[in-house]
Parts: sequence; structure tokens; C-alpha cells
Amino acid sequence: MEKSLKVFRFILTTMMCIMTAMDVIVIVLQVVFRFVLHVSLAWVSELAGVSLVWITFLGATLATLDESNINFNGLIDKASGLTKFLLKLLVNCLILFMVYIMIRYGYKTMRIGLNTKMVALPTTLAVCVSVIPISGVFMALAVLLNIYKDFRVYRGLGSIGPDTAAIYDDVPEEVLEKANASIADADKEVAEKEETET
Repeated sequence: MEKSLKVFRFILTTMMCIMTAMDVIVIVLQVVFRFVLHVSLAWVSELAGVSLVWITFLGATLATLDESNINFNGLIDKASGLTKFLLKLLVNCLILFMVYIMIRYGYKTMRIGLNTKMVALPTTLAVCVSVIPISGVFMALAVLLNIYKDFRVYRGLGSIGPDTAAIYDDVPEEVLEKANASIADADKEVAEKEETET
């Protein structure tokens, strides 16, 4: 499963990097053409807009995979065992419901977009809005992988640590150690403050 998560995360990150690099290139090209050659390229802003939509939705998928989307972290982190697993399962089920809406209505919107031509690009609006159902499918896969991972942690078959938390894979070990030390110091200060107040 860890290998599947890493491959899935790599594919998403690669797609986002390619689109971001393309955005930078075409926007710089537009600036050069407009201010040096005094010619405006009509397709650049439309292409940049479409790729920005794709980057946003793929980024939301990556956030879902890494469980760094909006969440009830304060409540979930205080829980343990079955309670924690059930709370995370509830959050994941809510995300799956939202993903179902994305896929269903995103697909309908994409079908409508097949009949709408883009202004400057030689394609239809469906290319732009197709990312909604596509990222919905990706998000559903990410949520199912997260539910499986949470179940393994609950059953004691896996752990949340540097090996399983993909979001921290590329962070140097010394940076993680300093961050953990800072968190421990902050927790200690909060505990001391609560003791003095009582």
C-alpha cells in the first residue's frame, strides 16, 4: 500500500509541476511579446486560466491524500483508539459524499462544455471542467486509501510516522527533529500555563 501511495502522490505532484512550469513559460512569453514585440497573444491567458484550474483541483486531491485539508484536527488528535478511528471515518465519509457531488455534477457540466468553444484555444470548455470529475475520482481513491491506512493503524498493523506520512517524505531529518522539539516545548509551555491558572 505504501508503494501505491507514493506512486499516486508522485503522479499528482508531477502533473502539477508540469502545469506550473508551463504557466511560467507562457506567461513570461506573453510579457516578452507584449512589451518587446508589442503583440499580445490571446491564447496565453486562456491557457494559463485552464491550467490554474487543473493545478487547484489536483492540489486539492494531494491535500486529501496527505490529510492536510480542512479537518477537525483538535478534536481528532485528542481522541484515541476506536473513537479516533470513527471520527476519522466520519470525516472521510463526508469527504466521499462531497466527492460524489463533484463527480456527478462535474460530469454533467463537462458534457454541457462539449458544446461550448473556448475563445482562443482550439478546444471546448469540457477540457477545462473535466478536471472536476477527474479529480473527484482521484479524491475518492485518496480517501479510500486513507480509510485503509487508518484501519491498519487502529488494528496495530501500521503506524503514523516518517515512513507513512508522505507529506514529510522530502523534509530533512534534522528539520523534522527541530519541528518536533518546538512542538514539545510549546506543549510544555501550555501545560505549565494551565497549571499556574488552576
